[in-house]
Amino acid sequence: MKIVASEDKSFLTIDLDNLEDEWIKQPKLLHKYATQLADAKRALDYLRTEIEVFEADMTLKVRRDPAGYEFKKPPSEKTLESFVKTRKKHQTLRREITDAQYMVNILQATVNTLETRKKALENAVDLFGME
Repeated sequence: MKIVASEDKSFLTIDLDNLEDEWIKQPKLLHKYATQLADAKRALDYLRTEIEVFEADMTLKVRRDPAGYEFKKPPSEKTLESFVKTRKKHQTLRREITDAQYMVNILQATVNTLETRKKALENAVDLFGME
């Protein structure tokens, strides 16, 4: 599942002349981005599991048949770890994990911003209620 953060940041601006509309939009916006954040975290968890399985599988294969992987003798733990980490699939998964973590960070920042927006709306209502 590919998750793409929205480039539309128009929700950052609050129309003080239409606070009722802003309040109506608030829960929908928060739900939208909180759901995307949950999806992004799930995708990140799947990638982390995938790399763990790859590492375990490669380690097992090399231990069972070191000669099949051009080792003259069974490799040390450090050598085996380095061997697994230099596999193309491992490097690809690491990049995907980095990208997925970045997306989680961006979406978390958006959700945090929407929480701040809610507080700003509350303050605006309080302020305009004083007039």
